[in-house]
Amino acid sequence: MADSNMIYPKPCPGLRQPPGLTVAWDGRSSGAGLFGAFMVPEFARSVFNQKNTFIAGSGFPGGKAKKTNSGFLIDGSWKYASGIDHATLITATCYVTKDGKIRQKEDAPVTKAIACYPDEIEIQKRWNSYGLKATGSHDFEVRDVQIPEKRTFTISPDSVHVDGLLYQYPFEAFAHCTLAISMLGIARRFMDEAKQILLSKNDISEVTGLPKSLRTKVKYSNLKFDNAKEVVYKTVEQSWKELQKSGDLDDDRANEVSAQSRRSCQTALHCAQSLYPLLGMAVINPDSAINRCWRDLHTASQHMFLRPQ
Repeated sequence: MADSNMIYPKPCPGLRQPPGLTVAWDGRSSGAGLFGAFMVPEFARSVFNQKNTFIAGSGFPGGKAKKTNSGFLIDGSWKYASGIDHATLITATCYVTKDGKIRQKEDAPVTKAIACYPDEIEIQKRWNSYGLKATGSHDFEVRDVQIPEKRTFTISPDSVHVDGLLYQYPFEAFAHCTLAISMLGIARRFMDEAKQILLSKNDISEVTGLPKSLRTKVKYSNLKFDNAKEVVYKTVEQSWKELQKSGDLDDDRANEVSAQSRRSCQTALHCAQSLYPLLGMAVINPDSAINRCWRDLHTASQHMFLRPQ
């Protein structure tokens, strides 16, 4: 998390953080809590029975997994593993290979997620962003490490080991909305700080005391932001109700969760950008809360799941 005092919106209905799980800014650890349902139960218990469990890693297929008698031989490198310095487990996605070639199934490459312990990876300290600095989203490598079969898993409804509707929720849609909620929280903090700066600069205590043109801009930006946030909540809640009703979520509804998450994040970014020119020199101080929010917000907006399609 970029700053310990960031204010995040309430969780999405139905999408709850597993107890005892640390959450990185990007929502990845919320997703990692779900991973346990797709892991071999014995291995999952060994992971989540620990105190302060924290899972970092990458869903990008940056490595190759060669089948062996006891599991897979892993070789690869991955980027942007938020919180990896503190991880108790690292997950990564690999292409499965056979005879040196990537296996195919229904004209698509076969992938598998693997779980490594910290002493099986090498962290590459390459995270040098101007925002979200404290996430420590460094790269990592795994070189010729043997991973047993029980530490591999596939995230799909037909691979789940635990009953529960949450594990039938499409993971990509889940990832989009958890990331969006984090970014919306950063944007909300920026706008709250912006309001306080404007009130202080004008020596007033309420927005209604601002000059009319300035008051109109502030109210319009906040209204647009609030609407964008509520639409995300509503879209996710509707998808959850549909899943509860039918036991399945169709592709159109899942895609709308993802699309709305992107749209709302772009709206939040534009709202913050519309207020920035009004704030004067206060916003450029790198030690100020609002400048950290600005840097964090623009860094978060570059996530592949949050950029416009």
